[in-house]
Amino acid sequence: MNINVQYRCDICGNTQPKGDKCQCCGSESLKKEECVKENCQPPLSSNLEVVIIGGGIASLSVIRCLIEKGIHSITLICKEKHFPYYRTAIPKILFDPPFCSNPQFFIEQKKFYQKNNINILLGFTVKSIDLKKSIVITEKDLVRQEVHFSKLVLAVGGEPNKPPFIPQSYSNDIIPIHSAADMEAINSLFETRIIKQIAIIGAGLSGIEISNALRRKSAKVTVTLIEIADRILPRQLSKTSSKIFMDVLLKNGIQLKLNSQIKAILCDESTKIIEFSNGERMACDLICYSCGIKSSVQLAQSIGCKINHGIIVNEYMQTNISNVFACGDCCEFNGRCYGNWTDAMKQGIVCGKAIAGEFTKYIYTPMPYFVFSFIGVYSVGIIEGESILKQNGNEVMEIFLKSGCIVGGNLLGKIITKVQRELVTSIERKTEGKEAQLLIEKWKTYF
Repeated sequence: MNINVQYRCDICGNTQPKGDKCQCCGSESLKKEECVKENCQPPLSSNLEVVIIGGGIASLSVIRCLIEKGIHSITLICKEKHFPYYRTAIPKILFDPPFCSNPQFFIEQKKFYQKNNINILLGFTVKSIDLKKSIVITEKDLVRQEVHFSKLVLAVGGEPNKPPFIPQSYSNDIIPIHSAADMEAINSLFETRIIKQIAIIGAGLSGIEISNALRRKSAKVTVTLIEIADRILPRQLSKTSSKIFMDVLLKNGIQLKLNSQIKAILCDESTKIIEFSNGERMACDLICYSCGIKSSVQLAQSIGCKINHGIIVNEYMQTNISNVFACGDCCEFNGRCYGNWTDAMKQGIVCGKAIAGEFTKYIYTPMPYFVFSFIGVYSVGIIEGESILKQNGNEVMEIFLKSGCIVGGNLLGKIITKVQRELVTSIERKTEGKEAQLLIEKWKTYF
């Protein structure tokens, strides 16, 4: 009997072996968990060969689960050159380029794959899948390699949405905010030319974190966040919390251009011109965009998987093809593509268990949002209805209630670490009435 110790983040649900700071979202609110594992024989044939395509947290969750179940014939195919990494940590590469080689950047270290005999193919592109022969045909540097499988997992993630105003053939200074390679491309531009004006299209979580990272990279650049809505993070923050956060960004040199719809981007060799629907124009040296993601479905479609917005799966992450599974940002469950770290991780676990013959249903549960850009910003639950606000400068607590029951909250600043755990618990337990009021009064004393 073995005892496995891990630490789970209260904010994003990430699990990791060390408990000082979440390697996914940066939170210091980690809970120690001990799991007792009994040595047992795997229920499936030792000849089972699992091939996983994609190098994100969904893939790693599948692998961890398979290893736990005694399945070790695993091949992981990644098109990126890096071992699977914390995608939420990519902004740090901008102001600390060597970070992409730092052990903290990677979900698991190289020795993990070696110890568990994982056949990992980095920098390989999947050219095709032959279901009749049960082989995946990959290619790297014009050299092809075939990999046999009994079970196939598609965890190919998503691709950045490319808005219609992005030129069809555009130069290397219009860059999506999606991968480590994108961050390295931005760093290369800073090394080869003078960058003074940067526009970031999309003031969501990724856009905000990148704006912070670029300001940390160079105080000389002007960074402008462009957002079509009238405020930032309208789905995560109330008007009050959003206004306070916007003030923090402005005070730290981030310019905001709200209610702004882009008509076109005009390009020449040195400068990009953003043309807005109201006729205004804005000159930039670099444009980054983060306008959501779309599921990568081409590979699944080529082998006959049912497709809608994503690869359609059931509650066990099974596709309509018996030995093909899908999980993470590429898949669609109950008509929805979730596209976030926590759900990709949970789906990977469900997928791994199903491959091993243990069927546990995937159940979606709303998870908190966290972003750090000069100040911590935390959102959980339903952000509407009756609210109770407590503020001290940039420290904010706004709790939302429905019929006296705590249903959500916004937290800004250091108050996050003091309140977040009890807030999540109160939402899950549907704390209401006098108990809810007493709890909120207690939280107010933390200011």
